[in-house]
Amino acid sequence: MGKFDGYLICSDFDGTIYIDKQISEKNIKAIEYFQSEGGYFTFASGRNYEIFATGIASVITPNAPILAYNGAFIVSLDGKNIYYQGEVTKEQMLHAFTAYDQCEGIKCFHVNTTDSVKVYTFDENDSPEARREFVDSFDTPFVKMIAVMHDDHTDETYAEVKNIFSPYFNITRSWKFGIEFNDLSDSKGRAARWLKEKLGCHTLICVGDYDNDIDMVEAADIGYAVENATDNLKAVADRITVHCRESAIAKIIEDISG
Repeated sequence: MGKFDGYLICSDFDGTIYIDKQISEKNIKAIEYFQSEGGYFTFASGRNYEIFATGIASVITPNAPILAYNGAFIVSLDGKNIYYQGEVTKEQMLHAFTAYDQCEGIKCFHVNTTDSVKVYTFDENDSPEARREFVDSFDTPFVKMIAVMHDDHTDETYAEVKNIFSPYFNITRSWKFGIEFNDLSDSKGRAARWLKEKLGCHTLICVGDYDNDIDMVEAADIGYAVENATDNLKAVADRITVHCRESAIAKIIEDISG
């Protein structure tokens, strides 16, 4: 029996454990210890899962499936086992593009499939026909879209988009200039709860820093916000831990060690 049997930690990546393009040695060693004592650790991110297998995050080896694209893609670290894949349909995508028409401040859209990203820019060539042609150019399902905002009035633009499109999408934000569109059924929180049940864990611990982590932190048995988190996330967290630059994951593992 290990000290952390039955515990699952789902950690956001950017701004929570990944800072200045690196992960602290203290966090790495704490996670290795946590796993050696029976705990499950994985990442829950808006990013593609591949960064956790081949990128900088590979200094940590999750021992549970990755929750990628804000929970729209649940996959093993090697990519061979796909447990869940959500989808933004082509008609949803065209609807999301109307944010440019209805809300000031939208510059372009980044459209993610499970293996690529393309950018649609609203320039002089923009038209209903051009949008449809762009959408039809994909031959793999979309899992997430990001509306990139201009520098000014990002909070106002985000609030306006959320007000108009929340009935149709899970609208979140993981950085100042990006508004993320997922299908209504896809979120980090839903994915984390699913993973807890699959692994048979008794305690789900989730930690994040930005608004796309809100429902995950709410879904957790113990939900943490790092000290540098948004006020919105701090408001729903059970606990507020140290700043991300102070090896927050290591501090959380220390906390639950008792």
